[in-house]
Amino acid sequence: MIQKLGEGTFSEVFKAQVIKTGEFVAMKCMKKKYNNRETISSIPEVRALKRLSTNRNIIRLLEVIL
Repeated sequence: MIQKLGEGTFSEVFKAQVIKTGEFVAMKCMKKKYNNRETISSIPEVRALKRLSTNRNIIRLLEVIL
């Protein structure tokens, strides 16, 4: 993580750099704790990003970490 970019009711957004590739990414950390991947996958924002990740106007979801 490089720096905090913003904060909302449900999450915080950070600027981060992938160590392996050097690529800069936005990392969103949810404030609520989740127990399993199924619960995370049911979040509307995550579902939308998974469906729309091929659209060039939408940010690409790289990975979801539990």
